[in-house]
Amino acid sequence: MHRFSAIAAIALVACAATSLCLWRELRTERERAEALQTRLVQLERSQAAKAKAKTAIDVHATQPAVSPTPPQETTKAKPAGAKPQNTQRRLAGLFDMDSYERQERRLLQDPQYREARRAQRRLEMTSGHLDLTSALQISPETADQLISLLVDEELQYLSEPHPNPTNDEEYRARQLEIEKSERARDAKLAALLGESKLAEWKEYQASLQTRYQVHQLRGTLSASPDPLRDDQMEPLISAIYTEQKQLNEEMRAYAQTLDWSEDTRQQSFLKRKQQYADRSSAAKDRIHTAAASILSQRQLASLDDMVQRRLDLEAAQMRRQKSISVRSESNPAQTN
Repeated sequence: MHRFSAIAAIALVACAATSLCLWRELRTERERAEALQTRLVQLERSQAAKAKAKTAIDVHATQPAVSPTPPQETTKAKPAGAKPQNTQRRLAGLFDMDSYERQERRLLQDPQYREARRAQRRLEMTSGHLDLTSALQISPETADQLISLLVDEELQYLSEPHPNPTNDEEYRARQLEIEKSERARDAKLAALLGESKLAEWKEYQASLQTRYQVHQLRGTLSASPDPLRDDQMEPLISAIYTEQKQLNEEMRAYAQTLDWSEDTRQQSFLKRKQQYADRSSAAKDRIHTAAASILSQRQLASLDDMVQRRLDLEAAQMRRQKSISVRSESNPAQTN
């Protein structure tokens, strides 16, 4: 009995560590995806404005937001050339990011650093894809080669400069560059996995967030009288992913209806988050219905609790962002 308890404790610790690594990776990917989606919406609106008014292209549509001079501060005496406090801090953040990317490119030229970085990313990526062999039905050797390919592609990307496009011509060139890179990567993946497995891999990648949630649920239930069985994992992942995919498609369509110009960008972000919260509640009900035929009542209750905690956390984050927005509008000089 004591031996079983010790083994269970070790398994829980390992599961927690793995979940933490995957959660961090998923959070980073989600932030990148949201930033790219917002940038795409901004570019599309810039194109529409250009076609109607024949005006100059809005450079801010493809760059991170920089706060305009707050109206409350325009009457204050300022030294010549001085920038508002918010603008200075935001610009400083942009320059810090540029500095970090330049430093990373420089460090990656050092073979010792590059190898250390590669070893770290292999461990992180392996921890984030623990069910890769079973989900794709591939050998451990093939999975290891796949991880190596992904890490090498990532390090190659980080080793090269990728400036943000500032006009339509640069944006089109960047899109062609991305499409060319994706075709080359797909060719490598197809050579390793086969054409049929390539589509499965892309679906696997798209469902990583769902997989993390289901593995988190499995860790929660592992010490209960009703743990998740192996035969429940993939059907549950598929059921939840279907609903989350629908939610993401709904949010992409909704984002297209918002005004992402600089003056209303913050309000659009808040509207999008509110809409996401509303639609997530409906998705929660659909997930419950889809999972009911796969899980026991005890397991289903645990899934409902987990999804509700995530919704509560997102609601708390939205309230915090709203309070910051209200504070910024009432007193811009003290924001940040």
